[in-house]
Amino acid sequence: MNNPVGHVVFQAGRGDVDTVVVKGRVLGHRGELIEVDLPRARRLAEASRDHLRTAVGEAAWQRLIGPPRP
Repeated sequence: MNNPVGHVVFQAGRGDVDTVVVKGRVLGHRGELIEVDLPRARRLAEASRDHLRTAVGEAAWQRLIGPPRP
């Protein structure tokens, strides 16, 4: 009741999204990606992950990615 727009945004799932627009460009419509370079996106995400892993160190990385394994 205090923030109905925020509530809708935080309760929505990806199935509720029809169109994605970023900086005026339509990147997704009706569940399909449009003009998205998935291999490039994957490379960038992996490079970011690798940078973070190096920056925090392996021991901290293992603690951060999940609960300790028995």
